[in-house]
Amino acid sequence: MTTHNQHTAASSASLVAGIDRRRLHLGNWAIQRKRIYLDLRFWIGIRDAIMGRVKDSGSRKSLVELYENLAEKVSNGSHVCPVSDIVFREMMKQGNADTRIKSARIADKLSEGLCLIPHVDRSDIEIEHMILAATNSGLPRIEQVVWTKPLYLMGQWQLGFESLPAEESRDINQKFSEYAWDVSFEHMVASIDDPSVFIEDLTALVDDIRVGNSIWNHSVASFADMLRDELCGVVDCHISTALEVIMRIAEIAGIACPSEDDEGGEVARTRDEIRRLLCGAIQTECGGRLLRTMRITATCHAVSRWDKNRKFKPNDYHDFKHAAAALGYCDVFLTERSLAELLGQRHHSLGKLFPCRVISSPTEAAEWARNG
Repeated sequence: MTTHNQHTAASSASLVAGIDRRRLHLGNWAIQRKRIYLDLRFWIGIRDAIMGRVKDSGSRKSLVELYENLAEKVSNGSHVCPVSDIVFREMMKQGNADTRIKSARIADKLSEGLCLIPHVDRSDIEIEHMILAATNSGLPRIEQVVWTKPLYLMGQWQLGFESLPAEESRDINQKFSEYAWDVSFEHMVASIDDPSVFIEDLTALVDDIRVGNSIWNHSVASFADMLRDELCGVVDCHISTALEVIMRIAEIAGIACPSEDDEGGEVARTRDEIRRLLCGAIQTECGGRLLRTMRITATCHAVSRWDKNRKFKPNDYHDFKHAAAALGYCDVFLTERSLAELLGQRHHSLGKLFPCRVISSPTEAAEWARNG
């Protein structure tokens, strides 16, 4: 018989599976600081201003001042500027090897190696956390378990040694992970021979979204309906995660679980129930905060679709992920004006759910960094 204490301990362990003490320590370090999320425009703007490549003297002055004030606040331990997988992908598309190295040095300076785990991984861990938190009050806060270091920015991974005994392979990976934890952005970028591997071809995806919008938008009567459709749509992409968590809990509790391949039986019915529950939860304030990555991303897509004069663009795909990272886990978001305006619209609830200050002007950003 499995006791409640055994169940909750196992549940907690499952949430942080693959999250060793270093990641939990990093999470504790991160939440003690004010977190400032810069999208690519500000990372590149700061780099070019430092290099003297920004022609407008006012913008150049503001961006240099922004960098200097942020660097001072990061150095004194009060602020930090985390990097996401989307920022890194976009950085790798910029300029040549020299400018990429310069961007990496600035990222090292302002982030101190703090990175968010990938977008899809955050969505999955938020689902897992919400389910497990219902029975375990001892879980770490979700804000503590979404951080990593540069070499794991694109996801957790390890070296493969099929010809070695399992124990020896684990020992090698343990030693490698200790080394990898301290690898800087500069070191990582300098080691990448072909940055094109980080570039995503979004043409087909964007075309599919545009076609889908043109087919379905006319049948949606209100923004609330549009938002509900987007929220339930993004939930559909993560039902397997919720199912795995529930089946793991059942197994720990000694409850027989059907095979995951049994799509036509109990598993299919469980999937339908999970979808119903998650679609309901994510539309509430509490559930929206818990499932924040999906809530923010879906809301951005709904706002974009609701504007009949707005055509979905390739940059929107990354911009909405920037918004999810920034609003979900940071205190200030420095971004371009069009995204700031989208996030500032009053008919959605993002501002109420996620009190992250959004700034698009370099001058305003510099003033905030000086006084904030």
